[in-house]
Amino acid sequence: MMSHPYCHPRHRAARPTLFYLLLLLWPAWYGCSLPADDYSQWNVVGGNFSGNKYSSLAQIDTANVDQLRVAWQYHAGDTDTAAHSQIQCNPIIVDGVLYGTSPKLTLFAVDAATGQERWRYTPFDTIAGDKTGHFILNNNRGVTYWSDGQHDRRIFYTVGPFLQAVDATTGKRIMSFGRDGQVDLHTGLGEAFQELFITHTSAPSIYKDLLLTGTRVSEAMDAAPGHIRAFDVRTGELKWIFHTIPQPGEPGHETWDNPDAYTLTGGANNWMGMTIDHARGVAYVPTGSASMDFYGGKRTGSNLYADCLLALDANTGRRLWHFQYIHHNTWDWDPSSSPVLVTVTHGGKKIDAVVQTTKTGFVFLFNRETGEPLFDIVETPVDTVTQLEGEKLWPTQPIPQKPAPFIRQTFTEKDINPFLPSEEQQALREKLRKLHTGRMFMPQSKDGPSSSPDWMAVVSGVALR
Repeated sequence: MMSHPYCHPRHRAARPTLFYLLLLLWPAWYGCSLPADDYSQWNVVGGNFSGNKYSSLAQIDTANVDQLRVAWQYHAGDTDTAAHSQIQCNPIIVDGVLYGTSPKLTLFAVDAATGQERWRYTPFDTIAGDKTGHFILNNNRGVTYWSDGQHDRRIFYTVGPFLQAVDATTGKRIMSFGRDGQVDLHTGLGEAFQELFITHTSAPSIYKDLLLTGTRVSEAMDAAPGHIRAFDVRTGELKWIFHTIPQPGEPGHETWDNPDAYTLTGGANNWMGMTIDHARGVAYVPTGSASMDFYGGKRTGSNLYADCLLALDANTGRRLWHFQYIHHNTWDWDPSSSPVLVTVTHGGKKIDAVVQTTKTGFVFLFNRETGEPLFDIVETPVDTVTQLEGEKLWPTQPIPQKPAPFIRQTFTEKDINPFLPSEEQQALREKLRKLHTGRMFMPQSKDGPSSSPDWMAVVSGVALR
């Protein structure tokens, strides 16, 4: 999960008013229609439908990158310099038009070659609170484009708790979508959750004429459930819902010791985005921690479908398979990125796989169709003795044997950067001695960070070699 928009430590002040593009000999293909699999466009967040963030364009390379100059500047128009002023949007380019958002969620369309504004859409005139009292202003990480192939061209993005549809040609809200051009993201969650904080910073995903979306919710006990939903791109009608916290009678409900957990617990939300295999019609959806993040005494059990990779039928929302990365997560180590679709040679065969990286540094690879891991994943015993009353930690956690993790899995005094000044090294040693550190999946401590990824986040490159 991600925290409330006004309390996340990564939200720092930044200049909100200027959108820069550095261009070198802007290529002539920018307005052309090119094959979807040659990676030469950027019409979805992340570049393409595989989610690999790769571009095959070769005009800019190591031989000429030093020749880059500012070709144009676009002023988004925001003047507020508060904590939520970062431009985090990964803009998209469709038919030569760049679509992006400002820190105050102004949606704009700009000629990608010249920086000339086509239109600007402002969803509200002043900064206001939504019905839960939380700020409606959230960092936005991307927008979504859909077209019927003729004249209906739409941009979708989230403003506060509302998913809005805007005409990609005119910049006007499409009033026939939902109610007055927007769908409330509380739709389908149930009456008990209608007043809780909900939004979505990641861009929704398109499959045919469906708009699939996750959510961003609170990380505390007041979290809404993170159910996955699909809406009709034209009408905004709810077409299907997958309960990430299962209801009675649904598979996975038995993994919550409290049979009423589905009414008491939130989270298990897709805040990081999803990846859709359009050829197979499968949505690969990672989910976050159940609430609250660092204490699970009120949600004992393994907690499906929190901290999972879900393979859902994109047409119906039916679960095809799943894998849970962490059972009963109390460390907030949910995946922080959307999956990537790859084709690998494994065991002498070409296999279409889906890859998921995690905050723990583990890399998981699965057969896209079956969910079978490409490499062994060992359920490994972990510590369960905890200082926290009511907590009941899960006795094992899945550890992939390959590929090797991309971050260190332990941190001790021996790992302190020897090139730091001696007084800083000593300060780090003293801090380490007061904390529970050393290995992964240590139980939460009342004294502070208990496991290496948390500690490494604290020292973030300062103490590491």
